[in-house]
Amino acid sequence: PEIERMIVREFGLDPVFAAVLAARGFETTEAVDRYLYPSYDHLPSPELLPDYRAAVDEILGARERKELIFIHGDYDVDGITSSALFGRFLPKIGCQVHTHVPHRFKEGYGIHSSAVEAAQEMGAKLFLTCDCGSGALEQIERAKELGMRVVVTDHHLIGDVWPRADAFVNPHRPDSLYPYPSLSGVGVVFRLCEGITRELGMPVDKYWANFVEFATLGTIADVMPLTGDNRVIAKMGLPQLSQTKKASLQ
Repeated sequence: PEIERMIVREFGLDPVFAAVLAARGFETTEAVDRYLYPSYDHLPSPELLPDYRAAVDEILGARERKELIFIHGDYDVDGITSSALFGRFLPKIGCQVHTHVPHRFKEGYGIHSSAVEAAQEMGAKLFLTCDCGSGALEQIERAKELGMRVVVTDHHLIGDVWPRADAFVNPHRPDSLYPYPSLSGVGVVFRLCEGITRELGMPVDKYWANFVEFATLGTIADVMPLTGDNRVIAKMGLPQLSQTKKASLQ
């Protein structure tokens, strides 16, 4: 009852609504505020993502050397929006990219060996995954054998053996310092590219405005819990998604 009264007093909410929030474990003004009024200010630093520094260095290094980056996504909405975000953002900062979304039936889930061979034939020097790669041990090993560096960005649960990538960005890693592990695949990409935006001294508010729609669509379509970071992404992106100018999203 004390918590309910606090919520009513601080937020001017109906007592029944306050009782529901209290029953769901929201016991402080900060917790209620973050739940009801999520904002970008509530997001933790993307630098806390595991292997953040290694991933950024690999991507920006490929940019400086004018090397082709092969982006490998997945065929579901999370994987497509992850690919679209990388595929739109990286060229904006001067990267050369080729984006590959696997065929659901011909290649199946995850990374097919044919994609690795195709990347090498194109002359790609960096093999960059999104929404996949955590379990693609053999394919990533093959990419390394072919002389490519590999950055894996993913959000799936991890087995006992990790891919031997140059950077493995997955918030489910047991050594991760990132406080919210339940990001979607595109959520991981969204935060990583936000970090790159900040490092390059570009306006982060413009970055959010341009790319939150992709993060929102992938997060909701992949049925991620609408808590923490995901709640911020959904709250900020849904209004933009309903009036988007992007033809593909329309």
